Amino acid sequence: MQGYILSITGVAMVQIAPQLNLSPLQQGLVVGSALVGGLPGAYFGGFLADKFGRQTLYSLVLGLTIVCHCVVLGYELGGVDHRALAHRSGCRS
Repeated sequence: MQGYILSITGVAMVQIAPQLNLSPLQQGLVVGSALVGGLPGAYFGGFLADKFGRQTLYSLVLGLTIVCHCVVLGYELGGVDHRALAHRSGCRS
């Protein structure tokens, strides 16, 4: 998985760097951060998988990923209109 992340980051960096005016040092820091974060992530992720089980850990990570994406998407769209969500789900306030 780490190789995939590094290769995708490199491919994306070709398009992102000119748009964000990133220097070569900044590009290296962005790509290198994946390596720096991957080492403790693999260590603690393996420890937690041994303790709680892989399926439990995968389910937890999937749930957290979905929640984080929904929160970011809500902020990106200028907030979520809860009345519209209630109306679509059939709830009445």
